[in-house]
Amino acid sequence: DKSFNKEKKEYTSTLIIDLPHKPGVLGQISTLIGINGGNIINVELVNKKETFLQFSFEIQINDLKDFTNLISQVKQKNFNFKIIRHKKKTHDFIQRIIKNFKRN
Repeated sequence: DKSFNKEKKEYTSTLIIDLPHKPGVLGQISTLIGINGGNIINVELVNKKETFLQFSFEIQINDLKDFTNLISQVKQKNFNFKIIRHKKKTHDFIQRIIKNFKRN
């Protein structure tokens, strides 16, 4: 069984989506992400407007094909969104910790 040795690839990406002020929309998006094999690591309310709430979803995904499916399904819902691809963020993370330290 060769697949045993294969390192699992994990992609991390952030989706910024404008969700209309309607009941259940956040749940719909969470479900879409889950159905397409995405694991939500972080959700943040980024912006609050009169007609929509802008959420940032940090997603871990193992298969880029799943990610592509997810994106096309989000497009079908006609939500305004953008994708932020991640590079290795360990350095950024360390910088953030250092910055927080200096602030306190």
